[in-house]
Amino acid sequence: MPTGHRLSIPGVHIRLEESRVVARLERISLTRH
Repeated sequence: MPTGHRLSIPGVHIRLEESRVVARLERISLTRH
């Protein structure tokens, strides 16, 4: 993915990181059960 001016926005960057963490936690919980 090309790093553009969109990723420079703090809100969008934080949102992307949060979505990644949530996806990871959901995957771990699904694999555990």
